[in-house]
Amino acid sequence: MIAAILCWFLITLVFFSFGDIFVSLYSKVLKRDEDYSFFETFLIGLCITGTIICITSIWLPSGIKIAATLGVISILYLIAVRRKDIVTKVRTVIKSLSPLQVILIGSAGLLFMLFFLVPPQFPDIYYYHLQNILWNEEYHVVPGLANLEERFGFNSNLFLLCSAFGLRPLTGEFVFGINALCMVFMMAYIIRQAGRQRLFLIVLFIVVFVPFFMEYKTHIGCSSADLLPNLLIVYLLFTLLAGQQNLKKKSILFWLVPIFCITLKVSTVFICLVSLYLLILFIKEKNYKAVAFICISALIVVAPWLVRNVIISGYLIHPYPSVDLFTFDWKLPVEYSIESKRYIESFAISYDAMYNSSDYILDMPLAVKVQKWLGERHPLDICIAGAGLVSPLLMLGALLRKKVLIKEYSVLLLVWVIGLMGFIFWLVMAPAVRFGYGFIAIVFSIPVYLLFKDFRNPVRSLPANVFLVATIAYFGVLSVRYFLVVKEPYVSYAEIFYKPQSIQTRLDKYPVTMEIFKLNNTEFFKPLDGGCYDHVIPCSNNYIKNLEMRGKTLQEGFREKEN
Repeated sequence: MIAAILCWFLITLVFFSFGDIFVSLYSKVLKRDEDYSFFETFLIGLCITGTIICITSIWLPSGIKIAATLGVISILYLIAVRRKDIVTKVRTVIKSLSPLQVILIGSAGLLFMLFFLVPPQFPDIYYYHLQNILWNEEYHVVPGLANLEERFGFNSNLFLLCSAFGLRPLTGEFVFGINALCMVFMMAYIIRQAGRQRLFLIVLFIVVFVPFFMEYKTHIGCSSADLLPNLLIVYLLFTLLAGQQNLKKKSILFWLVPIFCITLKVSTVFICLVSLYLLILFIKEKNYKAVAFICISALIVVAPWLVRNVIISGYLIHPYPSVDLFTFDWKLPVEYSIESKRYIESFAISYDAMYNSSDYILDMPLAVKVQKWLGERHPLDICIAGAGLVSPLLMLGALLRKKVLIKEYSVLLLVWVIGLMGFIFWLVMAPAVRFGYGFIAIVFSIPVYLLFKDFRNPVRSLPANVFLVATIAYFGVLSVRYFLVVKEPYVSYAEIFYKPQSIQTRLDKYPVTMEIFKLNNTEFFKPLDGGCYDHVIPCSNNYIKNLEMRGKTLQEGFREKEN
């Protein structure tokens, strides 16, 4: 727990500080007076910090030294520039909270912390996430790294953040605090809205967030790149539902966060249309300085991520080999990139993809695909996908009920259309709910809001706090149950008090046999019956055929041997 608190403190310190620096810069350059909450400043800082680490990773390893350097800069900034303002702001926030809200937020913090005090239960962590993080910690970006494991080519910036803030060199264990901390702040946001928004809106927020929690329960305490981008999209949705005017009042959120989402998970690209819409509004206002600032900033966010993509896989975006612009010797063979894309699509349809070829799944008739999907998915997934499918009918009902909605709620309607585009893309390409929850939330929530926004609380004596207490209680039952099920009985609570339960305990339970082969007198490891876990690198389940090193060291990279 001490390691978890230290991790959260460092993340909060750095993200908030760099977010505040960026907001101040934005305000001074564009002469815009925009007000951002602590959580919003934190999210802006997440994007800025992720971009900084992405840039430095081209030349430097992304380990704890990077996090420590950013931490020192943050402390100096807060002391030298913002000491009085920060103290005043913290006091104001604390005073604005009721005793019940303090208890609920504190409880949420403890409950979400439980998820990363035990080993992650999301399988991808042990197959390639940990290995990717180890490469980030020990080396700057490696040419052709995707030739060891093609999934390294996905290159999510979240892995860089986990490498820097995971505290593994300090504690000996991975401390995956980023997803959990963002969940805490999201819950805190909903709790704080209870005194500001109508009961209906608070209930709608809870209706969206509770299934989100259930869908991503095993992702909270790990490096999953599915949770964070979808959580960011849901937060943007909540902010717009709280007031359409926030699109321009909090403009940084609506152009920076969507752009950064691409670097977390490329399938969220449609949310960037919100950024484009905001850009068009600035052009119409002839605010060309804002347009230039946004375009330059967007380039700074995306360009280093694209550079890393090219260095790691040889492609601008993997696994989309159709965007094939380069002929570097380290390029991942195209058949591996194509199969990676097809496997994702087939796995999203049926778990049979793990045991059959992608062609076997993708060539099935549509009716068979639907039948397999329905037969294998949890009822929660079916309900969530169903909510997205019925959303056009809900929107039609809202428009027929009140035609003036088109003028009054043009921003929400535009965002709904963008969400629908993302939803259709998700439905056609890879209909696994964890890939597209954010878009499903958009297409469902906006028409529900438009339909019921004028309804008054039918039970005046029923305050929002009742729903919040019930939500935290429900989360508490699931969180404690998860912790007790995953925690090994022989691991003492005293040990967990200092740092998370070791991943080795899971490896002891599910031992892995390693095969060893050599290239250039360097040992390479391949598990025969499981994942690589945090085994010494290089280790992979999916080396390409005819692999060779590009030089004498691992840093020089890998490529396919020429025949």
